[in-house]
Amino acid sequence: MRKAALDMLTMANNGLVHDIFKDLDQAESYVHYTGLDKMICHEGLNFCQRIAEAGEDGYFVDYELSLACAGFLTELSRHYHSRVRLDSSRFPSSNVHYANPMTRTGMIMNYLVANIQDVTLEKMATHFGYQPKYLSCLIRQLFDQTFSQLKTETRVSISKSLLELTTNSIEEISEIVGYPSVSNYYRAFKMATGLTPSEYRKMRREG
Repeated sequence: MRKAALDMLTMANNGLVHDIFKDLDQAESYVHYTGLDKMICHEGLNFCQRIAEAGEDGYFVDYELSLACAGFLTELSRHYHSRVRLDSSRFPSSNVHYANPMTRTGMIMNYLVANIQDVTLEKMATHFGYQPKYLSCLIRQLFDQTFSQLKTETRVSISKSLLELTTNSIEEISEIVGYPSVSNYYRAFKMATGLTPSEYRKMRREG
């Protein structure tokens, strides 16, 4: 499993894991679980493996993979809630000024995916309490992309999942991922994938 994928949301969504790792940015750290007798845990691991074996790359793929990991770890943590107070975690929901890079990356992706329809650099900066110019530099530092590039990549990646897994029309998917103009959506999708949305849907379903 890619380290970036594991870090991004297992730390962002799981208070226990965040607290364990928060002070260990410079060291390799592990959480070891035994006795995985629940089928949901095995299915979670199998899902992670299928995503990893699909061979696609990118921050949204890492986001999906780490989201699956976060769910898996949350299920494991559920049985220890009475002994480990997850709700006392110091994980920041929006105030990430002093969070480590892995947590910042996860929170930025969380916000981006949740607000993909109308997200702007200015809105995201306000949410996190940053100046837009600073947030722009931070995104470039964390993702090695501009905000615009990251937003477009995420929109295309979300729409890939919708094309493959839903019966939503192209027009509906275009609106869901924030393209009020279907022609703009077609242009962005084809530039990113080499295929039109219709061609991609047909290829994935026939494959």
